Amino acid sequence: MTSMTIPASDAIFEAASEPPTTDEKWGALRKAAETLQTKNADALAPASDDVYTTCENCHTRYLEEPAKEPEPPR
Repeated sequence: MTSMTIPASDAIFEAASEPPTTDEKWGALRKAAETLQTKNADALAPASDDVYTTCENCHTRYLEEPAKEPEPPR
């Protein structure tokens, strides 16, 4: 599965910084998006939950608490 999803996702990420300039390149990007959409949608939600949990755990442990805004004068 990764042999299909990684190249497809790479194409989409690359298009964010360097958009396609020809119809052929737009067609390839569209195909990459369709490839990602047609993968097992039932497996996508648990996988994204795992990624979120991993990020959340690291951020909670290593990022400093944001500074609290001072209360406005009354």
